[in-house]
Amino acid sequence: MLATYFMKRIINTTTTAHLGYIEKLPYRRPDEATEKVVVDRSEQIVRLLQGDPDADIVSLRVEIDEKIFDLFGIREAREDVRHFYRTLDRVEDDQAASE
Repeated sequence: MLATYFMKRIINTTTTAHLGYIEKLPYRRPDEATEKVVVDRSEQIVRLLQGDPDADIVSLRVEIDEKIFDLFGIREAREDVRHFYRTLDRVEDDQAASE
């Protein structure tokens, strides 16, 4: 979610994204605990979707997003980011997005 926000609001407002734009995204090396949670949840998402393409992964995505908001120290901006994301019709469950 945050990468999409950075890409569309800060780096490139068009609908295309080239490697050069992706390289401009902000990066912050996560601590070991954050990295472990993000990797574990990402692997869970992949396994769930491999078993069922319609699997409910919203809570796992929200957990990853929260870790990333914390990593970048922008927790207070999460509602702005989520609102922007909803305008792209990318949030499957408004309830999960408001957690």
